Amino acid sequence: MTFAHFNRRVHLYLGLALLPWLFMYGISSVPFAHNQFFERRDAAKGLPLWALRAEYEFDAPVPAESRALRSLGAVLLGRAGIENTSFGVYRQSPTQVNVYSYSFWKSTQLKYFVDQKRVTVEDRRFRWDHF
Repeated sequence: MTFAHFNRRVHLYLGLALLPWLFMYGISSVPFAHNQFFERRDAAKGLPLWALRAEYEFDAPVPAESRALRSLGAVLLGRAGIENTSFGVYRQSPTQVNVYSYSFWKSTQLKYFVDQKRVTVEDRRFRWDHF
């Protein structure tokens, strides 16, 4: 067996072995590349991405430091009845704090409007193209 023959066989069988991964990455990239198509399809069906779960009054001081926002996020999640989940907190504007709580299958967002002293809790609908 010559080197050229061996090299051809290695590339042939390596290519055949890696072909399923090529297809998997190619097919799974379609929702990322054509996200607007899926969003328009849902809009035509009348399916909102976020559904309002609750809305309530809440008044708490917002810390100036971004590191201290995590404790405010934990208080907001506890008040909404969401426990034992991973979450992130950030300040979208001086009058709004967003808390994102997520698990493997679902996501929830809380928006605290500081000037209105109001919190909205919204659940995200599961979509396979986001999975």
